[in-house]
Amino acid sequence: MRKLFLILHRWLALPFGIIIFLMCLTGALLVFEKEIIQGLNYNKYHITFPTGATHLADSVLLEKVESQLSADQILLSLEVSDEPTAPARAVIAGMGRGDFLVNPYTGEVYGRPLGSDFFVTIRSLHRYLLHTPEGDPHSALSLGRIVVGLTAIAMTIIILTGLILWWPRSKAQLRRRLSIKTNKGFHRFAYDSHVTLGLFAAIFLLLMALTGPAWTFGWYRQGAQTIFGHEEQHTAPTQSPSAATPLPHQHSEASASTPNSSPAPSSKVRHVAQHQPSPKSPFHAALQALHFGRWGGLFTRILYLLAALIGATLPCTGYYLWWKRNKRAAAKVRDLK
Repeated sequence: MRKLFLILHRWLALPFGIIIFLMCLTGALLVFEKEIIQGLNYNKYHITFPTGATHLADSVLLEKVESQLSADQILLSLEVSDEPTAPARAVIAGMGRGDFLVNPYTGEVYGRPLGSDFFVTIRSLHRYLLHTPEGDPHSALSLGRIVVGLTAIAMTIIILTGLILWWPRSKAQLRRRLSIKTNKGFHRFAYDSHVTLGLFAAIFLLLMALTGPAWTFGWYRQGAQTIFGHEEQHTAPTQSPSAATPLPHQHSEASASTPNSSPAPSSKVRHVAQHQPSPKSPFHAALQALHFGRWGGLFTRILYLLAALIGATLPCTGYYLWWKRNKRAAAKVRDLK
């Protein structure tokens, strides 16, 4: 049985290892996407205002924002926080993906935050390998999306077989598993790194891998809902009179903005103009929390970041160990000749 697990672990890791590397690396970047963008756009995210100044009236703010749009651009949502230094956020059809920052005191549209285009690319690589599905990307399939979904399933098997193969069975073995030798050559270092770091990160990588296919395969998502006793909700989205037909990429917990968008912490948000998508089911919310590490706040997000970075190293050390093994086997064959 151990030989079977080793074969599964090795021959699934070989073809899917490169994709796992990309998924883990891009996933690590996405864990703190919001904070990175806010850091890059500090001045835009902290509005300066005269003492005693108040936000523009909703109707005036709406009018000023719309006056800056061209005929082919439509304001889909506008959110204003009660935090004095927080910018308003707008989603505008015809101006590309992502939300736009708006000065709630002047109505000036700043444009997309610095770094948002980079993260749009990173998210597309993480979800679709840059092969975005035609039509609605939340339901339509593409080759890249299928490959990512299959990679997540393969990653689940790779992690489980790795746990079975290298789980410590004695105290002495446990001590070896908890240490990485740095003075016994690179091969030993690579082996210890692969096994020890893999064991440390396994539970978090497993949560990511198990939840990932739900964004690709409807049958997988429905099966998980059935197992946990949830039924898929089909609620028609509400739409304000001024809102246009929603763009395919729009989805968010609070508005039609992208996943990295959220109101300022501990502040209230009023929706001046809004296209409200279908509310997320508790199952969907739990799925996102488990996949992105939000279920334990900042602490689990840091753990997910570290686990994702470790996950990106595992294919590298795995490929090295496989190459070294084959090199030794070839040398033995030459010696026999």
